[in-house]
Amino acid sequence: MNRPRREDRICLQPWGQSSLVVRADYHDKAEVAASNIDNKVVYENDLVFNKLKAHLGVFFKSSIEFKGLVSPDYAVYKCKDHIVDAKYLEILFRHPSYIEQFIIRAKGIVEGLIRLYTGDLFDIHVPVAPAEEQLTILAYAGEQSKAYDLAIELQQTQIEKLKEYKTTLINSAVTGKIKITPNMVEQYVHSES
Repeated sequence: MNRPRREDRICLQPWGQSSLVVRADYHDKAEVAASNIDNKVVYENDLVFNKLKAHLGVFFKSSIEFKGLVSPDYAVYKCKDHIVDAKYLEILFRHPSYIEQFIIRAKGIVEGLIRLYTGDLFDIHVPVAPAEEQLTILAYAGEQSKAYDLAIELQQTQIEKLKEYKTTLINSAVTGKIKITPNMVEQYVHSES
């Protein structure tokens, strides 16, 4: 097999708590490690998580369509054949009952420095639905995610429009295009208290 050398693979980094991205696409002057020797290779549909942040639900499926590298601080797992899509595990592992299990099993002295080791992760029982049911669950989760994303986008649009309106209103008041009466000021003061 003619695989690229580890040093030739593209470095990835987590983006938020939901995905991996190509580091160079998001950081023009990203710090580059002196060596990629201990970095982990990531393939599409691998499950990736930060061992120090498992208790925060920092698990994600790799959707990158090529081989990449992540820091040695990350654990990378290839799913067994009965897992249709690593997204199934990503969703499952972000559930509060699993987060609780990660907290129980993580080892360390202070939050932020507690580590979930592979053996402890593998001790957690994971119900695996039949393949068809996994696909149904993933489709439903995708629909719900789109609905939430749309609601968030609408709220952000409304916030931006309100900010524009506020700026226009202030400019109009300052330039005298609208007249502010003492009665208006008094009504505003009473509405704030």
